Amino acid sequence: MEDVSPSSETLDVGADVEAAALGRDASARAPAFPRRNAATGWAYRGSQRHIQAYVNQPELTPVIDAAIMRRLPVLEGCRMEWRAPRADQSYAEPAGGRFLELVHLTHLAPKLAEFWPIGGPEWDAVAIAEADSERFIVLVEAKANVQEFQRGRRRATAEASIRTIDDSLKLAREKLGATGSAQSWVGAHYQVANRIAWTLWLREQGAAAVLAYVLFTDDRSYQPTTEAALCGSMDSALEELGISAAAIAHWTAVVPLPATT
Repeated sequence: MEDVSPSSETLDVGADVEAAALGRDASARAPAFPRRNAATGWAYRGSQRHIQAYVNQPELTPVIDAAIMRRLPVLEGCRMEWRAPRADQSYAEPAGGRFLELVHLTHLAPKLAEFWPIGGPEWDAVAIAEADSERFIVLVEAKANVQEFQRGRRRATAEASIRTIDDSLKLAREKLGATGSAQSWVGAHYQVANRIAWTLWLREQGAAAVLAYVLFTDDRSYQPTTEAALCGSMDSALEELGISAAAIAHWTAVVPLPATT
């Protein structure tokens, strides 16, 4: 399955980073810390926790709504309805067929099977934004530290899956006029590449999809990172992929927000 999060309820990537920073062998690190509450799905820290809070806590939801609409003017005046991650659905992050169900695009399932292998990205958050007769799909990728931008190498191993992904990413590069190599699109910034490719594909199917990279600054639950560092990481990813800001400006935006406490 391509680009889906580990099913384990623990996450020890941070321990690797910590060990490296302290000059220790990562194999000698402390046991992995719990990633989230196994019963409720609530994340204990990091970008996953912050996006869960902003989407589900009444005092925070208007803040993220307004921030996204400011950065994506096409959404101005829209009413935002968050479909994921929802507390009443154990904060599940939708992928593949489930994603299509949430945004009422199940008719695209046959075309999706041609575009991407089973599975695909797990979206950190998904909303529907509506105003009068207009309807937008808001896709969110959340980040809270620099390392999160560099953990996305392609994990597909089946030849058919690799071929499908390569073909779809090649098409996206051509449509965007991207100058990055094919290898750069499946390397450290593969996650950025496939999120952009997916959003572009949805738009070409007639769905008004937009992509918001929500960057949580000063995350004291894990690793405090400045807005400048997070935005710089996004810029570096786009530079390596060879994607110009102008090519995606109307439907992709970076949205800084303070991390929750």
